Amino acid sequence: MFTALKWAAALGLIGFIGGYVGPVILTPEANQGPLLGIFITGPLGFLLGLVIGGSIAVTRFVRERRCQMRRINARRRFLRAPAGALHAKLTYKP
Repeated sequence: MFTALKWAAALGLIGFIGGYVGPVILTPEANQGPLLGIFITGPLGFLLGLVIGGSIAVTRFVRERRCQMRRINARRRFLRAPAGALHAKLTYKP
């Protein structure tokens, strides 16, 4: 969640600054240039940052969960192996 918000804030700020300052530099005589950054590029950058940050956060969560499950399964196999070997020795009839 925090990753998504960081990405959203960063890309929203970049979009806002680009949309606010860009039209002022390119066409200084246009008086509605800064509105582009306020109403279009800033919010779009924020939404794009939410999507990118959310996908990164979900990918990290899935990867960590997969590693955690591998460790749990390795412990289970380690604990089951001696019990299985003992059971095989006790029940073996030649």
